Amino acid sequence: MAQSEDNRKGRLTLYYGNKNARRTIILFHGYTGGTADFGELPKCLAHSLNARVLVPILPGHGTRVENMLSLELNDYIQWAEDEVLLAAQLGYPIAVGGHSFGAYIAMLSARTHVPVALFTTLIPFTLRYPYSLPCARLLARRKKLWPKYFTRQEYVERSKIFFYPSMPGKGLRIIIEAKKLLQRTGNNIFCPLLSIHDPHDTFAYEKSAAQSMACTKSVEQIPLILHGGWHNIFLSYKTRDRVTEEVTKFFSRAFISYETKNSKQYSKDTKLVTAIVPAYNEGQRIEPVLRALTACRDVSEIIVVDDGSKDPPLWIRKTFPSVHLILHKQNQGKGAAMETGVRATKDRYLFFCDADLSGFLPEHAHGIIHPVTSGHYRTYLGIRSNAEQQVVPLFAINTGERCVLREDWETLPAFYKKGFRVETGLNFFVKKRGGKFGYEVFPYRQTIKEKKYGFWTGMKERGRMVYEIGPAWLRIALYDFWRELS
Repeated sequence: MAQSEDNRKGRLTLYYGNKNARRTIILFHGYTGGTADFGELPKCLAHSLNARVLVPILPGHGTRVENMLSLELNDYIQWAEDEVLLAAQLGYPIAVGGHSFGAYIAMLSARTHVPVALFTTLIPFTLRYPYSLPCARLLARRKKLWPKYFTRQEYVERSKIFFYPSMPGKGLRIIIEAKKLLQRTGNNIFCPLLSIHDPHDTFAYEKSAAQSMACTKSVEQIPLILHGGWHNIFLSYKTRDRVTEEVTKFFSRAFISYETKNSKQYSKDTKLVTAIVPAYNEGQRIEPVLRALTACRDVSEIIVVDDGSKDPPLWIRKTFPSVHLILHKQNQGKGAAMETGVRATKDRYLFFCDADLSGFLPEHAHGIIHPVTSGHYRTYLGIRSNAEQQVVPLFAINTGERCVLREDWETLPAFYKKGFRVETGLNFFVKKRGGKFGYEVFPYRQTIKEKKYGFWTGMKERGRMVYEIGPAWLRIALYDFWRELS
């Protein structure tokens, strides 16, 4: 039986199965559909796979079709990514699916958080006549709403559930925009992909299944053609049982495969990575960073060390139960907070990450961690798109986002584990001891100190940071450089 919950963003979501299940499945309905688009599938998945199945209501839906008129594609994409990241906070594997326009939303959400598997049904990739005509979008915009066409039998079935009998004229443009975006960015989708289509669909050709999959780099691609005769194959009596069976088998294989590999994650050969986030008065900015880290599969543990904040972020323990929060009674400096985090874990790979980043995504963390865990680099850094990092190379390599080996941290002299000396010391010793050192520019940013604390206080904090880095460079030039040569 479905239950509804109003999550902390005020969005209504139906869920099926055990709310504490270790598997999560998220299903996205169509552009003018609703949570009933999937028929008996959610209930079947919850029961057969022992999963928590979420069917969130798209923005602007569930009331009047006029409420959709102000929404654009980016509104739906951002909403879907938030839903996936919210579910990922539990730390359990996630599978995603979508029907019609919801298929685009499901695929585009899979770019930032890699699900264990992804399915789509009747994705409108190659549109039929007359929707494919160049003038179709122009004609569609002439009226705000256009009536939808249904066969008599399909209308009878749909009348039993909530649905919109008309579609916003801008809907065709949004679908075309979604296709173009998938063509440009689909190469960031790697998970197994099942795409189901119906040759009798009145909106898109059956080749849409294969063509949409060709935009991705999915490790497994399964195009499937079923003959139902309706735009919703979960409601057609000809296909509803078969599509439910195929999706259930597909997700079952994916979860079992993931769990089999993941069961070995604590063996000696597995490359466990601990993310350590030093924070000081960052309670209002740290949440997006923790969302990204909990959604990153490279990270096996997350430790937040609050360095004596005036208002400690105790809410982390409830919002992110998998995150280990450590509190310093007094402010000891960034280096000391990082040292506390290292002492709290035994993992060989350490990923240090600042708490005040904006636009930081799971793939950014992966891009910094993987070069080290794969053995190509000993230390790898993420360079932010802040102007100060792009303009001054000296400060660019002092970024807070880096993956290092535990032994490099443990052999770092205690002098450098104070304040902001850490990055300078790590960079020097890794390179001088023959370790391969690399970095990459990512589009995320950091909140500048002048914005966080006000202009004058921010300038003071910036001066303190430079004052702490200076002695590190002096010691390297006058002592450590010559000692390493001897």
